[in-house]
Amino acid sequence: MAQDSPVLFALTTVGLALVGLAFDIWRHRRVDWIVLAATVVFIASFPIRIALVTTPGWIRTASWLATLVN
Repeated sequence: MAQDSPVLFALTTVGLALVGLAFDIWRHRRVDWIVLAATVVFIASFPIRIALVTTPGWIRTASWLATLVN
C-alpha cells in the first residue's frame, strides 16, 4: 500500500509529474515554462512536506479535517 511506503508514494507521484511534463513537451514540441516550473516546485516540495507532517500544528489541522469527514 502507498500509505505504508512513503518512498513508493513519492516515486509514484514524481513519476506521474514527470510523465505529465514529458507529455506536454511531446504534444507542444517545446518546454512550457509554467509546466516545468510547477513540476520542479512540486518535486522540490517533498522534503518540506515531509518535515511539516510531524509538526503539532499539522497534526491538529489534520485531526480537525478528519472530523469533517465523519
